[in-house]
Amino acid sequence: MRPPTSVAQGLAALDGFHGALVQHLEQRYGIQEVREHWYFEIWNESSWMYSLGMAGYNELYDYTVQGLVRGDPNIKVGGPAESGGGSAAGITNLVDYCRKHSRKLDFRDLSHLRTDRRCNRRAFASNMDFPPSDGGHGQAS
Repeated sequence: MRPPTSVAQGLAALDGFHGALVQHLEQRYGIQEVREHWYFEIWNESSWMYSLGMAGYNELYDYTVQGLVRGDPNIKVGGPAESGGGSAAGITNLVDYCRKHSRKLDFRDLSHLRTDRRCNRRAFASNMDFPPSDGGHGQAS
């Protein structure tokens, strides 16, 4: 196998791995357990810990979610675990991207770090209507 020559090739190569991982977890812990209680979060603090920026994170999110839902389309996927400091824009970016491109987004994650003076919940709260009540399969309401 030749090494990937682009980010997209590298991410696509993981597609089978992600699907197999979900199937393995469901075989080991049970389908109902994984579907109802496990949250597959795509990255952490993407606005500053992912070097390819927001557009790169969106590409990472797409490829990872596609692989995971090949294993089971009913699992919960989301992200990106932004902190309450100045990085809440990552949440807004992901919600906007998923709305525009009809991507699956079941949850968003906001972390409050000990070093945050105050948690910026405004950006998070402004997107509380997403995912929609149809189960979060990316259909904009």
